[in-house]
Amino acid sequence: MKPEIIELARHRMDRSRQTCDEARILFESQKYNGAMNRVYYSMFYAVSAVLILEGYSSAKHSGTISLFLQHYVKENRAPEETGKFLREVFKSRSRGDYDDYTEFSGEQVKQALNELAGHLSIIEKTILEMIGG
Repeated sequence: MKPEIIELARHRMDRSRQTCDEARILFESQKYNGAMNRVYYSMFYAVSAVLILEGYSSAKHSGTISLFLQHYVKENRAPEETGKFLREVFKSRSRGDYDDYTEFSGEQVKQALNELAGHLSIIEKTILEMIGG
C-alpha cells in the first residue's frame, strides 16, 4: 500500500475524531441540529478513510455510503449496525440541514453521540488492521 494513501486515511480519521469533538461541543451548547450534522460528518470522514485504503471513493455522499455498505457491511467486514447507523445519521443530517422546522432533541443527539463512539472504534480498528499498525 502506498504511504501517501495510508497518510490520507490517517488524515481522514483525524478529521473524523475532530468532528466528533465538534459534535460534543455543539451538544453541550444545546445546538442539536449542528451537533447532528457533525455526528454524520464524523462517520462520513471515517468511512472515507477506510474506503480510500482500497481505492474506493465517490464524489457524492450517497455513493460513499453505498461503497461502504457494499464492500464492508455486505462482505461482513463491518457490522450491519454500523451501516444502519451511517444511513440513519445521513438521513438525519439531511433533514436537519434542508428541511424546514426539523429540530433534534437533546436525547436524540445524545444517543447518536453514544453510538458514534462505538462505530468509530470499529472503523478505526479496521483501518489499523489494514495498514498493519
